[in-house]
Amino acid sequence: MKPIFIFIFLAGWIVAAGAPVRAANEGPLTLGQLLARVAEGNPDAAVAQARMAKARAKIGEADAAFLPRLVLGGAYSGSSNGATVFAYRGQQSSIPDGMDFNHPPESDNLNARLTAVMPLYAGGRSTAEREAARAGARAAENGREAVMQALEFEAARSFFTLQKARAFTAAADAAAGAYASHLELAGKRYAEGAALKTDVLDLEVRVAEARADAAQAESSVRLALAAMKALLGMEQEAPLEVANINNTDLADPTDRSDRTDGKYRADIRAAQEQVSAARAGVQAAEAGRRPRVNAFATVEENAGVAHRGDAAAWTAGIAVEWDIFDGHLTRSRIAAAKADLRSAQEEERRARLEASLEREQARLGLEDAERRLAVTGKTVGAAAESAALTRARFAEGAALVSRLMDAESALTTARVRRAQAEADRQIVLAAMKKAEGKRQTAAERNVDARR
Repeated sequence: MKPIFIFIFLAGWIVAAGAPVRAANEGPLTLGQLLARVAEGNPDAAVAQARMAKARAKIGEADAAFLPRLVLGGAYSGSSNGATVFAYRGQQSSIPDGMDFNHPPESDNLNARLTAVMPLYAGGRSTAEREAARAGARAAENGREAVMQALEFEAARSFFTLQKARAFTAAADAAAGAYASHLELAGKRYAEGAALKTDVLDLEVRVAEARADAAQAESSVRLALAAMKALLGMEQEAPLEVANINNTDLADPTDRSDRTDGKYRADIRAAQEQVSAARAGVQAAEAGRRPRVNAFATVEENAGVAHRGDAAAWTAGIAVEWDIFDGHLTRSRIAAAKADLRSAQEEERRARLEASLEREQARLGLEDAERRLAVTGKTVGAAAESAALTRARFAEGAALVSRLMDAESALTTARVRRAQAEADRQIVLAAMKKAEGKRQTAAERNVDARR
């Protein structure tokens, strides 16, 4: 085997062998990676990008109205009609002397022409359509930004919802393990005659309930992962591993001012640009009431194929058109454009109202989550201490099974509520950023990703 083929084979083998190693070293998906991937894989992001590209192309379409139009054309025809034959020969500068116009000879004509048309005045339609196209492009750009803000919020919410489901699973597993340990101890005591059969049965019921809760919590984890795959544009069969996080606080948006204007919210800016586009649409429709002026010029060559004769000619001039009556077409277009304008204005008002509602919901949700955090922080500690003391007393035979089950249940409930409050606070902080028109970033979250 030649050295070059050996080199190519080894290089290909190294690349193929290295690819799965890099994939394996990527590790679990962190929040920052999730925010980056949602912009790459979600179909809504691709749709918004395509809409923006289409809107930018519309600008070029509108700009074309200010440029000359060049048309290259040609035709070949033949005739024995006297008037047509005379026209052919006249265009070719080849009218024969003594031609009998009552019995003209058959003749043909090959025509090649180049025509230029330059719009001079369109009643303001071209200017209005160009402004509408530019406003539409700005609206599409802001619309894409709004889509990205919404997707990043959904990504953050799915990330912390998954963490919450994992915390529920851990609490349920811990409860199931504790009840199983207590059941084992109660079984030994029952065998020794130091415990009642009802104690063993009650603990068996609690173990079964705890295991059912753990299975339900695990299903919630799988559902959260499935929703995250859909958000990332992944097939459900594809593997996805997401990192766990510690319970560090998120960056709290300190600016609590009302940010419901277009300066901060991309969706409001998009709605404002749609209003501008609709207003320009009204102006374009009203241009139908004004005259249109075009300059034109044509250069052509006419030649006979059946007989010899050819000549070049040119034509130039200015054309004016004014629709005196168009069957109420312009009036209908103006009415439709004004309706579009009113609709766009109401869409802008709705965007402002929704932005104000989102901010108020985020503010109230943050207050609620912080109050629950303050309460559950103390509750978990007290429940853990109470459960520890009750376990010790039960081990010594000084506590009833019912008291032990109450203590374990209170500890599980406290842990679940604490995990829910922590995740809800993180989600509502992400909602606060979205309400303020800010992009989600992992750095601002102060999230510590770990396996």
